[in-house]
Amino acid sequence: MNWAPGLSGPGHDYQPVPREPDNASVLEEGDANVDGCKSKSIQFYSSADMQRSFVCGVGFEVRTVSKVDCVAEEFFSDVSIFFKWFDEANTGFAVGAVEASQLANQPDVMIANDITAEERSKRFSKLASDPPGVVQCEAVYTGVFRQFMELENFPLDSQDLTVSLRFVDCRWTVRSLESPRFNRVTSGVELAEWYMYEPRTQTGRDDVGNPTWDLKMSIFRKSRYYVTNILGLMGGITSLVFFAFLFQPTSWGARSAYCATLLLTSVAFKLVVDGALPKVSFTTILDLYMMTAFVMMVGVVVEAASVKLLELMFHLSPRYLVIVDRVLAGLMVSGWLIWNIAYLCRFFHFEKQRLRSLGELAHEVNTNKPTKPRCRSFMCCHDDSDSDLEEADSDEDEYPVDGQDIRQLQLPSFKDRQGQLKPPAEVQSSATARSPKLALPATSYQLQLKLAA
Repeated sequence: MNWAPGLSGPGHDYQPVPREPDNASVLEEGDANVDGCKSKSIQFYSSADMQRSFVCGVGFEVRTVSKVDCVAEEFFSDVSIFFKWFDEANTGFAVGAVEASQLANQPDVMIANDITAEERSKRFSKLASDPPGVVQCEAVYTGVFRQFMELENFPLDSQDLTVSLRFVDCRWTVRSLESPRFNRVTSGVELAEWYMYEPRTQTGRDDVGNPTWDLKMSIFRKSRYYVTNILGLMGGITSLVFFAFLFQPTSWGARSAYCATLLLTSVAFKLVVDGALPKVSFTTILDLYMMTAFVMMVGVVVEAASVKLLELMFHLSPRYLVIVDRVLAGLMVSGWLIWNIAYLCRFFHFEKQRLRSLGELAHEVNTNKPTKPRCRSFMCCHDDSDSDLEEADSDEDEYPVDGQDIRQLQLPSFKDRQGQLKPPAEVQSSATARSPKLALPATSYQLQLKLAA
């Protein structure tokens, strides 16, 4: 239905919205049970809903997401939730702020997954773009929210940080606001350890029939820290254990001492990085590599002990022991190299699959943007700020004035106290002698002369 101009009365200058059928505003996502709800779908607030009572459109604005704790299963967020609904009793409101006491059938909602979240403010208004009887509410929620974290794929895990709303009155029907104005993420969101993707919303009803609306903010962990600082170091420590084969097969004491030192080093390293790893009862992607590396180190010790046992029990010749030792060493080294190549290939391939499945990154989040290229070597003398200054100076030197190079212009002279003319170079040198702080670069001096001319 299109509202004709003038039906809203004086003071109401709204933009008509074309009517859409109810089934066209619903995008089903499946009938599976999601987060304890019977059904979840995306249902948008249409023009037909703006004429029906007890139909509420819900939107959001995310300003802050931080302190994502996978161990405590919680996160902090500052978000505004927008509500828009129609009622016949609200048709007399003028454009602007509206008192809460004057509203009829105000939706009563509660946060289903809050821990310490609070409602900081709540304001009602009548927008000029809305038809008569439609009122908008903005509620600001700030605090800690509860979220179950799925860590099976750590450190390639993705989480759906959810703000779940539950309507107390079962008569309400919930829709999502489709306008980008009510579906946005601000530039204040900064997650150093995560990539954040475009949020999505879901509507439905829980087991007892109460309407629900969920805001899901998908994030994906940046795994480079764990690859370089944990996988890389653990792989390096494990690779060092193969140097034990440089000892003679009969030198059990030297081999065992060397391997025991590396084993204790790996255990100490595991204890140090344990604070950065989630404590879960199942095996993650990172745990799989750590356990394989530890088993490989133990395998080298077992191999050395087996060769020594063959010597003691069967009195084999040293030449035969060397052959057996070299064969076992070659098999173990080859197995370790093949395992690392296969693991890393599968690791990065799985990472690309996960990134493609999550959709589009939120462009407003600063931490999603690539960093500027900088000098990576500590010993390099290159400085980005110095290069910028050099470019600015070169631009000033080559800036033409009336088609001529400024360096080829004849600069004016100045008179001293006795009335004698001095060239510009002597004027600047004399000023520098009296006060070194007055010394100016030649380019800045030429630029001043250019502007004065």
